[in-house]
Amino acid sequence: MVYFKYLSLFLSLCTTFVHAQKENYNWVFGEYAGLTWNTVQSFTGTDFFKTAGGNVILQGIPTAFKSKIRTSEGCFNVSDYNGELLFYSDGIQVWEKRPNGDEIIANGTGLTGNSSSVQSGIILPYPGTPSSYIAVTLNTKEGVNTPITTEETQKFLSWSPIVKNSVTNRFEIPEGKKNITLNPPKNQFYKEIVNAVRHANKKDFWIVAPSRKIDNTTNRNFYQLSVYKVDENGVTANPILQRDNLNYIQTDIVTHFTSYGQIKFNKSGTRLALISHNRNIGNTIYNNLLIADFNSETGKITNLHHRSIGVSNEQTYSIEFDPSEQYVYITSLTNTPAEVGNRKYTLYVFKVSELIDPTIATADLHDYGIKEGIVVNNSTVHFGAISTGVDNRMYITEPGTQNLFVIPNPENPASKKIYRLENILPQGSTARLGLPSYASFYFNVNMDKVNICKDTPTTFTINITGGEGGDDYSRTEIDFGDNSSIETLENNGLNKSYTLTHQYPNDGIYTIRMTSYDLQNNVIEASSSTVEATVSTCQIKVNPHIRINL
Repeated sequence: MVYFKYLSLFLSLCTTFVHAQKENYNWVFGEYAGLTWNTVQSFTGTDFFKTAGGNVILQGIPTAFKSKIRTSEGCFNVSDYNGELLFYSDGIQVWEKRPNGDEIIANGTGLTGNSSSVQSGIILPYPGTPSSYIAVTLNTKEGVNTPITTEETQKFLSWSPIVKNSVTNRFEIPEGKKNITLNPPKNQFYKEIVNAVRHANKKDFWIVAPSRKIDNTTNRNFYQLSVYKVDENGVTANPILQRDNLNYIQTDIVTHFTSYGQIKFNKSGTRLALISHNRNIGNTIYNNLLIADFNSETGKITNLHHRSIGVSNEQTYSIEFDPSEQYVYITSLTNTPAEVGNRKYTLYVFKVSELIDPTIATADLHDYGIKEGIVVNNSTVHFGAISTGVDNRMYITEPGTQNLFVIPNPENPASKKIYRLENILPQGSTARLGLPSYASFYFNVNMDKVNICKDTPTTFTINITGGEGGDDYSRTEIDFGDNSSIETLENNGLNKSYTLTHQYPNDGIYTIRMTSYDLQNNVIEASSSTVEATVSTCQIKVNPHIRINL
């Protein structure tokens, strides 16, 4: 066993590549809009909310591109580990990225999402099946106060496999496999809010969606957090019911209602946050914030903490954990006719430790956000969705414009900076309310393909890309499949490329196995992989009749 202790010296002599989570390197959203971190730029950040220092030149800002999506809210997409956009969706149809223009994949229309769902769906890698994915889609439903029929539930939460056809090399949804229903709890339904998080086994996933029902005896709207497991068999048809009464959340909403919001997980997958706003028959809006612990091994949700935040007729819309997981950011808007001419950009920022402290009253929470806002005489301008990019900055949409907002330092809300990126989106595209939903992918270990000649030293490049679980990563063992010594690549940092040299004595086809381990010496299946290597005889044939005099 050979240990590469010299890697730190080697890295000072070679180029490193910052990969981060490249599966999320592209965002497709709004009307024909897209952003990519594959190519970044310098961009002027225009002072907003009296940011200290005024306008600045920001480095590493993503560049924009045009897409074919047209959605007011819900959207999701996925890229490969190299950051190449694969496909994107509004929850209704799926477009594949193509060199000569994006195209809808085969059988890729009529999914159960809705462009007006806040979270119309999410894409997950299909566990155990390379180059295959699972699209989870969710519809919207207004004014429910009647029993939900089986036919209606089939229009809401479902999943569809997306696979690559081995003949056409194109993505498709297999016939007869589209919109597989995920059953809600009895007499309940799903609407607009869904997300997913990695399982503790680092291979599977959990889908979490709040289901709702009306209790006609009390005229109250109830939320129940339902959890589905995603594994090599697909998605379980029925949810893991949360039997703990604390997981049955009651909100003071009377009869006729609407409900919108988002659910997000922190980066480590140990906590979730749900924001929603509801309107009763008196048109009064209630804003509800839920923080809870999540067990990624069992799917159990515990230690629920509920807060009512905001003011009357203000609608909390989107939520996000900062990269340090210590704060939650919440965007809010007002859109009642009475607010025209008095609209405000409003942002709440709370410390998680305070939100889960029962001794701190909601009125005493320290809010690091901006509630004063900016008054504008426009009935449509306000903050939209908020999400963290792969650069650990937070981005916010400005609906109806070609602008975005950026927060470069979300881990430090006491001195946060907020800039407007004016006209960052290309002509013909427009930001709307939504930004893409995505699950955190696990960190990845892969090897670049090379030509291999027998009896010749060959340099292999191994890329370790950042992602969930990287903090627990210990090492990767490389077996070149020719009965030679196993070589060990010690963890000397993520988001780097390393090289190893190996020489095959014989030609043939070999399987190179890269097995990753955590600090407890357990195999990390999600970050282990194999590569088929073809070793050839590469001798240059010389014509014996050619004579060279030296």
